[in-house]
Amino acid sequence: MLRQKKSEVRSQKSVGLFVFAVFCFLFSVFCLLGCGYSFVQSDRSFSVDIFDNETERRGHEFALTQRLIQAMKERGITVSNNAPYKIRGKILKINQDVLAVSRKDEVIAGSLEFFVDYEVIEKRTGKQILKNSTNYKSAFSQDRNKGEASALSEVFQRIGDTIAIELTEL
Repeated sequence: MLRQKKSEVRSQKSVGLFVFAVFCFLFSVFCLLGCGYSFVQSDRSFSVDIFDNETERRGHEFALTQRLIQAMKERGITVSNNAPYKIRGKILKINQDVLAVSRKDEVIAGSLEFFVDYEVIEKRTGKQILKNSTNYKSAFSQDRNKGEASALSEVFQRIGDTIAIELTEL
């Protein structure tokens, strides 16, 4: 009878330890989830195709693509050719307004505006996950030490940042 009571006490202790262990595990899981940690493996890595360019001003598609990749990496987004998602984009239109020209026919003040379409495709299924458009305009003036190259860089930066921010919200 004494052995039976000792065995019951041991089994009660085992059950108690098991319940305590489960409680600790669940508590840890809830704490981690509350801190934003996710146990769900969602692969949000992207490959980036070079942007198409429907304008006659060639070369901008390469700079815009590079700036988008940089903006994605700055936000912790993985860029990989083996990624499950692909980003495709297209420069639709470039407007350049000229406000002032020098005697040598050089543009000394004006603005640049780019219009861009982009989409995210799931590679495996070909399903379109996101489709959107954006544009950005930047003024330049050599009197203010902001030339056309600076305005162009600002346009690429803003468009790249806009797309990268949207990717973080997927």
